[in-house]
Amino acid sequence: MWGGVAGIGHGGGSWLILVALSVIATLTTAIICLNSSTLGAFTQLIDRPDLGRKLHGRDTPIVAGLAMMIPALALTIAETLLFHANSFMLPVTFAASMVMAVGVLDDRLDVSPAWRFLALFFVVYVAFSVEPLFVIRTLNLDLLGNKLSIPLHSLAGPVTLLMVVGFTNAVNMADGMNGQLLGSMLIWSMLLLRYVPAAETAPIAGLVCCSAAALVFNLRGKVFSGSAGAYAGAVFVGLSAIAIYRETHSNLAAVTVAIWFWLPVADCLRLMATRMLASRSPFSGDRQHLHHHLLARMSHANALTVYLALLGLPALVTEINAVAGQLMLGLCAAIYVALVLPRERERGTISLTRTAIDAAE
Repeated sequence: MWGGVAGIGHGGGSWLILVALSVIATLTTAIICLNSSTLGAFTQLIDRPDLGRKLHGRDTPIVAGLAMMIPALALTIAETLLFHANSFMLPVTFAASMVMAVGVLDDRLDVSPAWRFLALFFVVYVAFSVEPLFVIRTLNLDLLGNKLSIPLHSLAGPVTLLMVVGFTNAVNMADGMNGQLLGSMLIWSMLLLRYVPAAETAPIAGLVCCSAAALVFNLRGKVFSGSAGAYAGAVFVGLSAIAIYRETHSNLAAVTVAIWFWLPVADCLRLMATRMLASRSPFSGDRQHLHHHLLARMSHANALTVYLALLGLPALVTEINAVAGQLMLGLCAAIYVALVLPRERERGTISLTRTAIDAAE
């Protein structure tokens, strides 16, 4: 009876049930955040300031990512079991749940990058084995109106694996400012909702609602996202984007997806390159992320606005016109370079000066 009311597609139930599930998921997110102190103490997921990289004023529970992902994943399972949808979302849920566990361990024990990468590679590889839809066989590109198709052949699996793991790592590295991860997740899930097939609407809609609810508490400094939310959210969004790209027969273009994710990936590649040039591990911590550059120049509210604008504007313009979106991406990339380059030069000058002093001594 419920499924006959304004249906949202084969196996997808009804809009009424979609709203009901989304409301339940949102309330669950809010309840977790409201009880974050108790939950954080019980699970030992507490971020304590160290007067170094962590400059927040008080001990803060690291449960916003869990508050976002646990209800969203539960909603996905419930929707699939209730309506028996033949969906790629169950393998997505499995992969996101496994990497969320890896993130929880990292939040508690500070797991080494090598072990985290190994775990991510294994989980994503298993997801590929279960659902071949996650493997990109051909890249269909549309660059400034010029269409190009690149078959990946035997490299399809390794290239896609590297894409997903790299994106997940980039999202985790980018998370360092209240509202940054959850705001990004809200933007990405809303963009996915534009393209997702009707039968898979509920999980993506649930992620929109849960990320928005967790964002409210995160912006107030009540909770932090943590690695659990970054890993699970990135894998959930990344695998969903690939599946939707393949399932919708290129209605969602590969260039469009790249534009969605450009900012954390670009910042990650810059950081890894500069660290290696400085003879450091590409995974070592520092205060040279984009959000650090922004916070050094402006208030938190303005820094978050600039970050999310750089992330979201190219995607928004792309929805109106693909060529204009790529031009907007070029403009946002130029602004990004203008923001980070002066401080990179300053850091390089300081480093050279210290080297000269050491040599003189």
